[in-house]
Formats: sequence, structure tokens, C-alpha cells
Amino acid sequence: MSVHIAIDLGATSGRVSYGSLEDGQLTFVEVTRFSNEPIRKNGLLIWNLDELFRRSLEGVRAAIKHAEQNGRLQISSIGIDSWGVDFSFVRTADGDALDSSHYRSASKSYFEFMKNVIPESVAYSRTGILGMPINSINRLAELYTSDAAPRDRSIVLIPDLWVFWLTGVLGAERTIASTTELLDATTGDWSIEQLTAAGVPKGALPPVFETGSVAGRLTPRAAAQVEAEQSVVVVRVAEHDTASAVLALPVAPDRPDFAYISSGSWSLVGQELSAAIVSAEARSAGFTNEQGAFGSTLFMRNLTGLWLLEECVREWNASRSEPLAVVDVISEADTATPFAALIDVSHPDFVEQGQTVERIVQHCRDEGFAVPATPGEFARCILESLALAYRLAIEAAEKLSGKSSSVIHLTGGGSRSELLCQLTADACDRVVLAGPAEGSSAGNVLVQMISAGTIRDTEHARELMRAASPPKQYEPAPEAQRRWEAAIEWANGTSAGRKGVRA
Repeated sequence: MSVHIAIDLGATSGRVSYGSLEDGQLTFVEVTRFSNEPIRKNGLLIWNLDELFRRSLEGVRAAIKHAEQNGRLQISSIGIDSWGVDFSFVRTADGDALDSSHYRSASKSYFEFMKNVIPESVAYSRTGILGMPINSINRLAELYTSDAAPRDRSIVLIPDLWVFWLTGVLGAERTIASTTELLDATTGDWSIEQLTAAGVPKGALPPVFETGSVAGRLTPRAAAQVEAEQSVVVVRVAEHDTASAVLALPVAPDRPDFAYISSGSWSLVGQELSAAIVSAEARSAGFTNEQGAFGSTLFMRNLTGLWLLEECVREWNASRSEPLAVVDVISEADTATPFAALIDVSHPDFVEQGQTVERIVQHCRDEGFAVPATPGEFARCILESLALAYRLAIEAAEKLSGKSSSVIHLTGGGSRSELLCQLTADACDRVVLAGPAEGSSAGNVLVQMISAGTIRDTEHARELMRAASPPKQYEPAPEAQRRWEAAIEWANGTSAGRKGVRA
């Protein structure tokens, strides 16, 4: 039996798991989980790449041993997925990689600089990607225009750095490459115009490879580090974790028109389409077109997600002798007063790290809502605000695409929260199908199986996911609709809506 190992790197934690297919039944086993704590260096927030890679290798070793102990002897492949936009400069001769700055350290000044170099409408029509300060193009422009970029190194995105360290082969997988705002949505290759505008030499970026392509086999050194045979291959899975998560949705044939919510530190909300929508209306509405697995397009809004709650808990715990856990705070939200306060989770104030509690308090005051006082009240405010943002995003996506969504698939860590799932069903007035919680890891494994020929395609993968991880269904409560309609009015800027929410 073939075993496929997934390294899934999230913005706050990482995990290593493996999957196999036996007698038509998928099995997934999570072996290890570790925190992803960025560090500060010279005033910048950076990723601890060495520690993350070390923990990844430990996880792969543990996965191999665990699989062997449970009778699954043939380790066939490894895949890596991660968050988007971040990169390092690597020296190909010895694999040395420079510090990778955290997207939350991105300077807004170079976002404004690039808007003067390339009109936003031109960049959007070219790449399909909504301009944001965190996008790779802006940070690369800052480095190259200030002559701080090393000219003797290659630019490598985070999951492709892992691939390089394991195989010695440089490359950029399509889904992760699309997050940079440097990939041409029409040609599928790096955009010469975008690179030139940012001052990035085309040779600084490795070639783009398709999802599911084999990067290479483990180097002798990597094989020794994970205690594996050199015959193990590394597959370029859908390396952007959102693309992996959407691939793993348990979509049913009788409900093919769906919206998705990938709910984690970020909330990615939208539809899976066959082609990008690069209209002025789509750009004005805040939608981006990232590449999905195997030629699909993920038409979606990027929203700050459960990171808001994670940041609140981090701030509270800095002054507590008994630390709070996010899961406990969410549990307290069950009994907190509904609709006491709402915030706009898409506001730029909620992207930057630090003073999250204070920012939420100020926004509630500015909008005339009651100020949350307890952790449970903060959690209720955040979860209801997320559900409201989900509805707004889904309705906008439907209008722009002309494609209705009969059901909502909610995947990621947020699918573990029954309250968030029910609030989403109520806010959107549609059935929510929750799960899998670890969709990125599952999608990672599924691409490896498609690459190996064990699974035929995306449709076959989703059929197997429905059997292996049946989603939990949440029905909208009719009695909740009046309050949610008032919340929509508030979001659209009416004082009557604010009064209706509080009533």
C-alpha cells in the first residue's frame, strides 16, 4: 500500500500527516503538530525557517515510523503546502536561505509606490490578483529598487523552498506562484511586465510547474535526515494551502454549485470557477483570482479570520497567570448576548499585529455598539462579524460570476466551531456543510494520489472525501433572519440597520 506524507504549514501552526487508499477507502493520520511562531529581527517580523524545516523533518520521520508500525510499508511521496506570498532568497550552490519577512511586516509605502508604476486596473487585468500591501510584488519592488536584493540568489516561495531543500530542484508550483501578483493569468507564466515594473530580473524566479508534477527524489542528505529510501519522490502539490483545502471539499454531484469558506487565521470566501473574472466591478468589490488545483480558479475575498480571536487571546494571556485557550473562549461565546456588537473584519485596522483588543473596542464605540467586556463577548462579536462578512462575500461573488451557490462548504479550523457554522448558516440563509477541519493536509495527500495515478481526478478525490469525512450539516434558523437582515443594513451603512441589530 502506498503512503503519501503531507507537510502542511499554516500561518500559526504546522502539521505532518499521511494518507493512504486501501480498498477504495481513504485514511488520514495526523502524526505531529507544531506551533509556527514568527520572531523579531532588526525590528521586522520574520519566519523561523530553520526551526520550521527542522520540525517538518521530525514530522516526516515520525510519519514514516508510524506508517511502518501500522503495516503501511511503502512510503511513496511527500508534498508541502503553506500560506501564500512569502519568499526567501536561496543560494543554489549550498541551499543557504536568507530570512523570510512575515507578510504582516509588509510596508504600505511600496504598495502605493507600485500603484503609481502600474495602474491597479492594469495589474488586475493582467494577473487577476487584487493589489494588497502583503503581495510579493510590493516587497520585491522594495528590495530591488533599494538595491537590497541579492543578485546572486533565486527567489523561492516557502513551500518550494522545502521542495528545494529536499530534492535540490528549484521551481515554483502554479497555485503558490499565483499569490505573488507576478503570474500572468493568461499565459500562465511569470509576467515580464509585472517583473519589469518591480525591477525583478526574470532569471531570479524559477520556472513554473504544474500542480501534481514530480519535483524529484529525495537527495541522499534529505533521505538520511528523514530515515527514508531515496526512491521517495517529492510532488508539487497544490502548494497554496487554500487551493489544497478547496480540492478536498466533499462536494456532492447533486450540489455542484457551491460557495466555499476556508476558515482559519484568514477567511477565504468565494467560488470555484473555470476562468478568472478580471472586470473593474470584480476589482472594486475586492475579489482576487488565485489559481486552484488542476486549472481551476479560486474567485474569492481574503478576509481577516480567526487570527483576530487568536490575537485577542495572545494579548489577554500576556497578563494572566492562567492562560486562556481559544477553544474555551469560543465556548464562552455560546452564552454571550447575540448581536451586542459587530465590526467590519475587512477593515485595514484588523490586518496589522498588535493592539487587537483595543482596535475592536474602538470600532465598537465608533459604530455605537456596546463594548465587549469579557472574552466570550469579544469572541461572539468576532464570530458574528465573520458570518456577516461571509454572507456579503458570497452574495457579491454570485452577482459577479452569475453563478448561484446552493450550499456552502466550510473547511479549516473554523469548521470545528459549531457556533461559527450555525451563525454562518443563519447569516447566509443556506445549508452549511462543515469539514474537513484539516482540508489543506487532505488536499495535499489527494494531489499526490492523483499524481501517482491512484486517484483519477478532482471529482474522484471529492467522492472519496465524502465517504472518508462526511460533512456535518447546519440548517439556517428562520427565526434568525430578521436580525441578520438588520446586520446587512448596518454593513451597508444605515443607522436603521444598527438599531435593528441591537433591537
